Amino acid sequence: MSAAPRSLNRPVNQWMVELRDAGVKPVIKVLETLPSDNRLHMDIREKAWVKSGRRQGWDLLNANHGGRGNPGFSPSQETRDKLSASNKGQKRTPEQRARMSAGMRGIPKSEEHKRKISETLKGRPPPDALIAFNEARKGVPLPEETRKKQSESIKASPKAHAYWDTLRGVPLSEDHKAAISRGHTENPKTIAAAELGGATFKQKFETDPEFAAAWRESQRIAMLNKRKNYEQCDECGMISISSSIGRHQSISGHQGRTSAPPPEQVA
Repeated sequence: MSAAPRSLNRPVNQWMVELRDAGVKPVIKVLETLPSDNRLHMDIREKAWVKSGRRQGWDLLNANHGGRGNPGFSPSQETRDKLSASNKGQKRTPEQRARMSAGMRGIPKSEEHKRKISETLKGRPPPDALIAFNEARKGVPLPEETRKKQSESIKASPKAHAYWDTLRGVPLSEDHKAAISRGHTENPKTIAAAELGGATFKQKFETDPEFAAAWRESQRIAMLNKRKNYEQCDECGMISISSSIGRHQSISGHQGRTSAPPPEQVA
């Protein structure tokens, strides 16, 4: 009691300061002695004593129900806002991320938890980094080893087998058959392969840089045409979605942008 507690936010620290200022020393009284040092047992008994004391009207300073962690503690909105503001912009180190991942690994989620996560993610657009990654991967053939691993993973998946079981013996409608046929005949890779004079798409893609660049650009434009909010850089004329134009200008130093139609309608 010779020095003031470092933090006065906790009620117990405020109480100790009041005792010190009044020249009163706190008294420690043992309520129960446990036969072992089992932490779980200690938490259970602490919660029981806190519950009993509150029921009897004891003026307790516990912020929660007792035990490890903060079960039963609900911070105020002001506290939540302060915590949110203090955490914004902070980047965690790879070591911190690894510890957080290890701490969450193996913890089962309840069905209610899964449902809430699903509802939160529904309708949310993918992050720009994922969009850029997908655009860069469009039309790039996967290595044979990767394709083999994906095939083996799907074949060993119980969910895949259950899905296939539901399709066995189910006749396809004429509309379904026509849709499958269009998917094959109108596939850009199928059309490109037919125009290559016998060379496969993979061979042409890997040996002809100009063909590969034109293919990537056609796929990028096809994806952009499915989106809205296109803009054009006033200095270089680049057309893309708003977020991509913003990144382009932040890197190149270009200024000014205006709304624009999809790339295929510019010419």
